[in-house]
Amino acid sequence: MANETKNDLVLTIDAVGKWFGNVKALDAISLNLHKGEIACLVGQSGCGKSTLLRSIAGVEDISAGQILLKGKRVSSAGGTTPPERRNVGLMFQDYALFPHMDVKRNIAFGLKGLNRQDTQRRVAQMIDRIGIVALADRYPHMLSGGEQQRVALARALAPQPDVLLMDEPFSNLDRGLRETVRLETRALLKSLGTTAIIVTHDPEEALAFGDTVILMDAGRVVETGTGEALYRTPQHAYTARFFSRINRFLGVMSDGRLSSPMGTFAAPNDSAEQMDIYIRPEAIRFAESGVPAQVLERRLLGEIDEVLLKVRDLAQPVVMRTSLRHALREGDRVHLAIAEEDVLIFPVDTKAHNRLRQVMKAAQ
Repeated sequence: MANETKNDLVLTIDAVGKWFGNVKALDAISLNLHKGEIACLVGQSGCGKSTLLRSIAGVEDISAGQILLKGKRVSSAGGTTPPERRNVGLMFQDYALFPHMDVKRNIAFGLKGLNRQDTQRRVAQMIDRIGIVALADRYPHMLSGGEQQRVALARALAPQPDVLLMDEPFSNLDRGLRETVRLETRALLKSLGTTAIIVTHDPEEALAFGDTVILMDAGRVVETGTGEALYRTPQHAYTARFFSRINRFLGVMSDGRLSSPMGTFAAPNDSAEQMDIYIRPEAIRFAESGVPAQVLERRLLGEIDEVLLKVRDLAQPVVMRTSLRHALREGDRVHLAIAEEDVLIFPVDTKAHNRLRQVMKAAQ
């Protein structure tokens, strides 16, 4: 964030490790979160993101390192401050509303240490702020999924937590509603200046929601940065593959450039004799001249078309995506062009190439 200072620091995660027997769920995780910052923990199932969230909340002990909230140590290998003494808000995937309580009482549940009048005032403020006045006297079974999500958010925010933790908060909503509620939630958190961490497995959600995106894999942080940086200029091949579909080609050094079936491209200064060339489907376009290809299939994906193309001797089809409508038929011959600035180059992933060869061999 801009103008960050030490006083803005809300959460410090310092070399945190967590073991379950011989399984290392978290491996030397270090992160900082500043006041008003929204961070998204993203990664495939089992990568450790929910374990990290539970450790911050205090419902999971850690095996190494330390966690500090506003400069105070709350977790270490030697002990854990219980959740109720952390001033951390936690919003669960299933919302966990109490079925026997109406909306007002659900929101009031976490307000400890306030007298009745102050509790009612705080509840009324949250109900008004989130726009659920009409739901105040209803019970959870009378609410839609989106309404339950809003009530759960109000309950988590009512105690004014130092940091709000949300575990897959939109995953139970239909796609259209999910996008609407996500936008509303982000706007609310920003307006309140709430510091928050959201766990998600959805790359699109992470890019859209977080000021900071933290990509995890196998208990480690792969890369941290803005969504813009992680998508447009990823520093790791895994990051590029996670946030978008990729066409992968082997590039071979020739006269200072990398030669591939899709053309030649400028080689980074530290290039080896062989490098992986990554090209996103949307970076490919039709041109008057360029790489010759043949249309294998065109698929309508709503706002875009996906075109599968046969290129030279490649065993795998090249995938192209475009918002322009083309009257293409199977067998049509076309030419392809790729802007050099849209090409991503990484060291060769030997394991990935071996897996690809095995898939191709099995298909023959």
